[in-house]
Amino acid sequence: MAPLVQSAWRFGVMVFSVMAGVLLAQQARPVFEVASIRPSHPDAHGGTIMHEFSNGRVSVEATAWSLIQAAFGVRNDQMSGGPNWIFDDYYSVIAKAERPVGASEMWRMMVPLLEDRFHLKTHREKRQLPVYKLSVASGGLKLRQGACVSWEERTPPPPPVHGAKFALPCGRLLSYVIERGTGVEFVGGKISMSDLAEFLTRQLRHPVIDETGYKGIFDIDVKLSSDEVFGRVSSDSDPSGLPTASGAMRELGIKLELVKGPVEMLVIDSIARPDPN
Repeated sequence: MAPLVQSAWRFGVMVFSVMAGVLLAQQARPVFEVASIRPSHPDAHGGTIMHEFSNGRVSVEATAWSLIQAAFGVRNDQMSGGPNWIFDDYYSVIAKAERPVGASEMWRMMVPLLEDRFHLKTHREKRQLPVYKLSVASGGLKLRQGACVSWEERTPPPPPVHGAKFALPCGRLLSYVIERGTGVEFVGGKISMSDLAEFLTRQLRHPVIDETGYKGIFDIDVKLSSDEVFGRVSSDSDPSGLPTASGAMRELGIKLELVKGPVEMLVIDSIARPDPN
């Protein structure tokens, strides 16, 4: 094959490969068949996020910030950037998929919709931010395992009457407000340390990293103050007499401390209000 022809052939193969890759990437990211986005008024539902998924259809009312957070599957503390209106302006999103899909897939389908209608551009980066670390406290772990019950996720039993014990849910962690709002109780049966770290991440609103090295399963039933602002674990108790998060973990022989660590962030580079349609 002549050098010029050979170069042209290689270039054609390269272009075809790039185009094929783009097409495969587009096919791998499903989009909604139809979608409507209009400004909404939070007064109609008290400013809370409203969403409904049914047979491939989704109806959501939320701020742009909340839509981005849910679509990308990140916590509130993992996002930064964007103008002020994304926290205040509510939007009603009604969309339909080509086929019935679950809620998690529909949230993923919201990403290209936001990129198209809000002209959203983002990037991810790691930053050194406050994180919580779980390690073994002095004296060693004080974990136990006993009986637990299987609960239907959507129909957990009500809190027990005053003086009674919680039935521990197998493989799950739940939190209950103690009677008269004096504190909260964390309960769970046959959970792993990674389960506990994930649960505390949601409660403390910061990443919780497990460095205990413990690979077994255990139960948890601890009480802590409801007056504590989660994320502040510098003391062991407060005026209610109940321990803070760090104090409650110490009952299990687990040390909970605030340190600096890498956190993956979703950064909003640019976004614009969508045209109503």
